Amino acid sequence: MKMKIILVSFRRFTEQKDKLYLPPDYDKEVAATKQKYFGRDLEKNPAIKSMRQYIKTKDEDELNYLDFEFRESGYRFLGGGSFRAVYSVPRNDELVLKVVNDSSLTSRLEVGLKMNKADAAASFQTSSPYVVKVFASAEDFLWILCEKVVPIETWGGIQSFFPTWNKLITTKGIKGSRLESHSSGLSYLFNVLIDKSATAEGVLNLLSNKWGVDISIPDVIKAVDIMVNKSEFAQIRDLLAQFGSASSDIRPNNVGWTMREGKKQFVILDPGFELQRYGHH
Repeated sequence: MKMKIILVSFRRFTEQKDKLYLPPDYDKEVAATKQKYFGRDLEKNPAIKSMRQYIKTKDEDELNYLDFEFRESGYRFLGGGSFRAVYSVPRNDELVLKVVNDSSLTSRLEVGLKMNKADAAASFQTSSPYVVKVFASAEDFLWILCEKVVPIETWGGIQSFFPTWNKLITTKGIKGSRLESHSSGLSYLFNVLIDKSATAEGVLNLLSNKWGVDISIPDVIKAVDIMVNKSEFAQIRDLLAQFGSASSDIRPNNVGWTMREGKKQFVILDPGFELQRYGHH
């Protein structure tokens, strides 16, 4: 309920700006809400101040105690990638802090900042339920505050969020086939289904040629048509196409689930939209 209230408060702002950063003087009521639920101003955090000082002076001594400074202020390191690090947020189990990591600070700062900016952009935030929600950011996107996501580590875990796939493998003509018993069937087909060139005819031919499925059965034709054109796969395909991302972003450990209104929502954990542009994907 708290997060829903915050989202309503932020919607006014995102209609006017293409980012979710809330300057302190923008709206006293919204700023007070931000302070209440997100805690003290992150710009006063010792680690953030050290990062800012390094950007200004290039003095690497400023980076020697980042982990210690985050820990001392209650932010616990959870993991990260080539460009960003993720920390828990004190007294708020529903949020995580994403910051440009020290490696990016010293050599690829622009990429880390642009990745955070892409995540926080209103056009991205409102594009799909599969997007991780960002609730606040630094003005230059050195850090963003996002909803917490639990990574999904297996294709079996991913499969549970795609009811059209589960319906397909229990359809007459497929149930009992090699596809149903093929443990990597979903991982093999997933990239095909979310590729911008995916067609029902192409998927049917693949089912026939690779797994010997009888594609003349009407129930099979109907199930594939729904899965390709009217399902979660189509929605994710449209999202990736809209932002020029790769289908390989949809894989175990790069997707997850978050709680929204009491239900688990499948999300893309760390889309590589900006990596595509800079040749790092």
